[in-house]
Amino acid sequence: MTDERSDRGDGRDEKGRWVNTSGNPNGRPRKIPDLDMANLINFAEKPINLTIGGEDMVLTQQEALLQAMYQSAMKGRVTTQRYLFEKMAEAFLDLAFVQSRYEEYSEALAKDPDSVPDEVKRVVRMMESSTGRPRSKIRMTTPPTRKRRRS
Repeated sequence: MTDERSDRGDGRDEKGRWVNTSGNPNGRPRKIPDLDMANLINFAEKPINLTIGGEDMVLTQQEALLQAMYQSAMKGRVTTQRYLFEKMAEAFLDLAFVQSRYEEYSEALAKDPDSVPDEVKRVVRMMESSTGRPRSKIRMTTPPTRKRRRS
């Protein structure tokens, strides 16, 4: 039994319509679920116990993920190195900008916190909370040597 519409070889008839096939063979793309910000913040701030450099520490899950990213970058993963380098450059630019205007922003925060942009508030509070804070004791390990294949 032959189809009334003739196929011109590419799956379409003379008018350019698809023959025996949907015009959208893969269908509608699946919806990417939205992340609930409250759940994400709760996840990031949840404390966990870790052993870093032989020392037991309590870190938030966000800090633990950041430590894992640092370790991955130090072991030679280029994509992680590039991502961290870009984020550090952004952070240093933000920090330099806020440091240059720190007095002005700290006075504005004391008088009217709504007049200061949220990003500046975050950096100023980070600067104030990080002074005198002990740095983490991360033991950097040497990257494992890879066995070479014999050809």
